[in-house]
Amino acid sequence: MSVTLYEIFPTPIWHIKEELPRGAYDWALEIQKNNKSVRRSNIGGYQSSDRVDWTTMVYQQHILKCLEILPKFQLDNWWININKKGDFNDYHTHPGSMLSAVWYITDNFGSIEFQNPLLHNREGILYEMGWGTAHTFNCTAGDLLVFPSDLIHHVFPHTEDTLRISVSFNMLTPIQDGYKLIRIPERERRGIYD
Repeated sequence: MSVTLYEIFPTPIWHIKEELPRGAYDWALEIQKNNKSVRRSNIGGYQSSDRVDWTTMVYQQHILKCLEILPKFQLDNWWININKKGDFNDYHTHPGSMLSAVWYITDNFGSIEFQNPLLHNREGILYEMGWGTAHTFNCTAGDLLVFPSDLIHHVFPHTEDTLRISVSFNMLTPIQDGYKLIRIPERERRGIYD
């Protein structure tokens, strides 16, 4: 008898290690100070409203440089997450996007966990074969984690007395010419200038 086990349909996740640019921590706190929090997947903590104008994103060029290794994409929206001890993000996905990412301004202490996308119907076989049903990533300040937007994930409650800060953003499939373009704000597309 001959048996071959094929592991097909992998899930790509890129863990990009890069130094944190100077001033990023204070920049995030300044946004929190000047903008109200919204509630999406966050339970407690601060989450800024999402923004599509990447020209206001001070670290846009730094992020684009880190993402050069990815397939072609178009940047979409971004927002800031700031968690104090006990704050967390519930299970969620990022509908309408191709890829999503988290840029860590501080260490994450292994707090982000992704569910195996095959878990829905295959929990028993995954368990029996010793394959995981979830995976966590321990990221340090400056790291970027990029993943398919439909991958279910959550962030565990923060256990430290210091803040846990990150910037999340989404990416869309590329436009026809394949350049990594910045999305133009709605008002500017319609020719409305202040």
